[in-house]
Amino acid sequence: MTAPALPREGLRAVLLEVADERARQDAKWGRQAHPDVDVMISRLHGAGAARRAAAFYGVPTAAAAQADTDAAARSGQLSWTHIAVEELAELVEAAAVGDAAAMRTEAIQLAAVLVQWVQAMDRRR
Repeated sequence: MTAPALPREGLRAVLLEVADERARQDAKWGRQAHPDVDVMISRLHGAGAARRAAAFYGVPTAAAAQADTDAAARSGQLSWTHIAVEELAELVEAAAVGDAAAMRTEAIQLAAVLVQWVQAMDRRR
């Protein structure tokens, strides 16, 4: 079975750059094993955990980031930053409540948005 072709021109090159950067990080720092959120955040429980984590990390709550992104899209002002912040806010919220499946999903979505953003930068050159 052959691997499926990458869907967009330039994607393979960007992903290779990301892999190269990961290798540089490993060479510099070794294998890293950090907690998903600050220890104090991980001790929070209940509905307020996500809100407190957003405040701690200086990002909007997931709901606020989604609302900002939606409003920007409606007004024709959507930016890559809106989209990336929304994905990061969703990842922080999932981490704050300890939802491992949602954390992985959001991390993949954030990574994909960032790769797509790099591709958009490359197309502008």
